[in-house]
Formats: sequence, structure tokens, C-alpha cells
Amino acid sequence: MQTNVKRGERRRYDDTASRLLVPAAPGAMSDPIPFGPIDEHTADLASAVYDVIGSAIRDNKLVPGARLRDVELAEWLGVSRTPVREALLRLERIGLVEMVAGRFTRVSVVTPEMVSETLEYMGYQVAAATRMAVHRMPDEALAETLILADRIVAILAANAWDELYDACSEFYGALTLASGNGILQAVLLEAAPAFERNLRDVPVTLKDKALLRSFKALRIAVAARDGDTAETLVRHQHGIDVRPVD
Repeated sequence: MQTNVKRGERRRYDDTASRLLVPAAPGAMSDPIPFGPIDEHTADLASAVYDVIGSAIRDNKLVPGARLRDVELAEWLGVSRTPVREALLRLERIGLVEMVAGRFTRVSVVTPEMVSETLEYMGYQVAAATRMAVHRMPDEALAETLILADRIVAILAANAWDELYDACSEFYGALTLASGNGILQAVLLEAAPAFERNLRDVPVTLKDKALLRSFKALRIAVAARDGDTAETLVRHQHGIDVRPVD
């Protein structure tokens, strides 16, 4: 993403950014948002705005409860209000933004129910992607996916919990891509910022040795192209009440 901001315009953008954040609680982030104007030559401005704002919410640069004013966002991003409004409607559909007509548009607050629903949804969708992928992916893609699985096993063996989320995202992302199902891929990609925001700080559903055993078993199932076992294990890892495979 290009951020071609003229030197004399920087103060205006900084002033606008500082007004975008309305902390929802004491201690909430209130620094200016570090994203600038979108490249004017971008073909799909609404999608570009969606990506920028969604990423800012995902990364907590726009904090829960922050008011989102389309005029100010449009000025900050260097676009008209139309693509901003379109982006905000899409962000509302995936739960990152909440709107009350005539009152406010703001970043949503993550609730326990939202976390539970996101984890359940991801468990079913990624499990289905895994089942499809193990039967469809070519040998080269399978070998690359197994390397990602080995990385997760090594992380768990070393109790490097801070590395686990990103490693799992890469692993399940590879399986989703290898599923060959364009609709499933498009849906998961659209809502990816919400999934990441809602789940990044959620404790894993299995702990220590149980999770390590589960990923070792999943690695074996993927290598054997055993879709039934792989699907069951992925659901169990996401807390879905499926009897774990021995």
C-alpha cells in the first residue's frame, strides 16, 4: 500500500487521526492511527479501504468503542466518503463494526459470546477445508504443509506459546488454499480480520501435552491423507465437542 503524503499535508492527517479514537475505557489506546492515504490509482477503493480499516481494528490501532466518522476516515485515507461507507458496511457484516442509524458507527467490543461463536465457526470451516485439502492437494503442497505442521509440533514441544497463533494461522491457511473450494476461501478471507481480532488472545482449548499429541496425530493424518481423522482432530482443537481420536 502506498502512502504518498505531501510533507505539508502531514499535520492535517495527524490531526484527523487523533480525532478518530474515542477510548471505550480508561487506558484505551489514543495515539494517532499510523496509516495514510490510499494510492489514488487503486482499482477497487472500497476493498482497499476495507483492508486498511479492518487491519487497523485487528491490530488494535482502532480500539473497541472508537467512533468511526466517514468524513474523517475519508479525509485520512484520501478518498471520497462512498468507498468508506461501503467498507464500513462490510466490516459491520463481519462484526468488527457496529452501527446505530443516526447515532454512531464504532468499533465493536469483543464479547465472550463473540469469541465462542468465532471459535466454533472456525472449527467447522477449517475442519471442512482440511478434509478437502488432504484428498486434493498435490504431493508438493502436501510436503510443504507437513513442514508447517512440524513447526507447530516444535513450538508446542518448546512451550513457545507466543508463536503458536501465527504458526497455526499459516498451517490452516495453507490447508484452506489447498482445499480448492473458492467459495470457502472467499468467505474466510473476507472475515479474516474479525477472526484474528476475536481469537488472537484466546487461550487454546487444549493444553500442553494434550495439544501436542493432537497436532502430532493431525500431522500423521494429513500425511496419510486421512480426511476423517484430520477433520475430527481440527474440530476438537477448536473446542467442538467431538470425541478425540486416540
